[in-house]
Amino acid sequence: PDPASTEDLPSPLQSRWVDASCLPSHALTPAAIQQAIATEAADYQALFGSAPQVAVATTFVWNDAVEAAWAQAGVEAIITPGRRATCRNGAGQPGCVDATMLTGERSLAGPSFLVRDVYFEPALGHVPQRLVDGLQARTRQGRACLVETHRFNFLQAPDASLAALEAGLREALARCPDLRFAAPIELARAIRQRDPAWIETRLKPRLAAWRARLDEIPRFRRLSQLSGLALPLALLGGRA
Repeated sequence: PDPASTEDLPSPLQSRWVDASCLPSHALTPAAIQQAIATEAADYQALFGSAPQVAVATTFVWNDAVEAAWAQAGVEAIITPGRRATCRNGAGQPGCVDATMLTGERSLAGPSFLVRDVYFEPALGHVPQRLVDGLQARTRQGRACLVETHRFNFLQAPDASLAALEAGLREALARCPDLRFAAPIELARAIRQRDPAWIETRLKPRLAAWRARLDEIPRFRRLSQLSGLALPLALLGGRA
């Protein structure tokens, strides 16, 4: 049979860890979450012969109880968009944001967070250059580039989407010859262990990366100009 197009379901119903059968959504009990994740982890073990190591909440809606159950199931890394929504609001949108996170930060339950924030959806008209631009921005910031692309790209327009992905990867390798690829669990462990093969430890490159990250803070450039920070920050590289 053809793969199930679960992404064609109404968006609220794709959120696994809340009851969105009516809106706004209702929380599931910690016991129900624990039982569901234990069952899913056992199924994963039966299929692949090992415990799950990486988890991502569908539609990025989850909570502390989910993280705790994932950790108990053996999950070491959680893929996020940099913020945690815990409900679906009355309009069906992810809401009730109660936490933000950066790649490498740890959940209270133990797993490491990874932020996936370079979006590449060829079926929505995203061109290969979008992937390359995201990679170059993350490189300047000294950050890993985690690209998000959904199954619907490869179910609705598989040939065109695969061609766009290949073109993006080829251009990325041309622009960044030292580009390396890693599974999420490898990245999470390298960050947690501060592996010098992956983590920059020299002061000057770290300062330059920190400076590049400041550009993502809303209204920071204006503030730096008003406060006099623009000139010293410019000495670190990047804009101010």
